[in-house]
Amino acid sequence: MRMSRRGFTLIELLVVILLLGILASVAISRYGATSERAYDAAALSDLRNLSVAIERFHIQNDRFPQSLADTEFQPSDGVQVSQFDLGVQAGVESIDIRVEHQASSHYYQLRFPSESGPERLSK
Repeated sequence: MRMSRRGFTLIELLVVILLLGILASVAISRYGATSERAYDAAALSDLRNLSVAIERFHIQNDRFPQSLADTEFQPSDGVQVSQFDLGVQAGVESIDIRVEHQASSHYYQLRFPSESGPERLSK
């Protein structure tokens, strides 16, 4: 008696499901890393744009802005300036700035004016 095979065996179905699960986990982990880099890039870009706005304000008014509102800077969606402190160190005025994206696990900190550039730190 001959058995005709019309479908897939349980083992074949489990192997296919296993392979799909592995592919999905790889894709999800890559998407997460890409998203994190995009959020960090948005925060870093806003930090650079804010530095330009501060410099423009300083050139026009011969002083540093007292607050973020003085610069007329508008952060990108999801990005927030969580620190904007004007101070004097060693007789030199400086501004401490901290910028972060709400969905990122990092933030960027910069003392303006600065020789070194922004610092990337974890929340």
